[in-house]
Amino acid sequence: MTNAANRTLWTIIGVLLLAAGVAGILAYYNRFFGVTLPSAVLWPAFVDWWRDIDPWGPIIVIAAGLLVAWLGLLLLRAELRTTGQRPLPDLHTDEPLGTDADDAVGGRTTVRADALVRALRSDLARQHGIHAAKVKIGGTPTVPRLAVRLDLPADTQMTRVRETVDAAVTRFTTTSGLQLTSTEVTSRITDASPRVR
Repeated sequence: MTNAANRTLWTIIGVLLLAAGVAGILAYYNRFFGVTLPSAVLWPAFVDWWRDIDPWGPIIVIAAGLLVAWLGLLLLRAELRTTGQRPLPDLHTDEPLGTDADDAVGGRTTVRADALVRALRSDLARQHGIHAAKVKIGGTPTVPRLAVRLDLPADTQMTRVRETVDAAVTRFTTTSGLQLTSTEVTSRITDASPRVR
């Protein structure tokens, strides 16, 4: 989940909670359509309809509750990730080595995705003006996406940081062979001393 999708999701949740709160206040003060008494939250027509659909009412409520719980778990899992993206799977190469068919040597090469993450994170964190870096590579080997979060000092020159990040990403793509389809870089100002994570 990208930052934009994350913001959109939380905006929708906020609007729904706000609407529920406003509806409750309007119902309490007898300003809500169909509510005749300040103490009545469910109007008689709704209560009658609820009784008519028995036993499906509780089943609908349980299903809705399970759906909300499932969506909440998805949201929680996305929030606990660094970028909200699923990690990139390990890369496998099965092509034989050698240009001549007679000299070709069969084999298999596996590159751990977390090794690529550590390499880029270390490269960025060692650059001047960057206190720390978090890196996440998501997507698939054919459609990889990169997300970077940087901890920067207060006197950071963003133009220089951008050039530094561009250079590090260029080194990364050259070394790994991955053709990134998107690169998302976010930053925060911190007073922490430089470190590699």
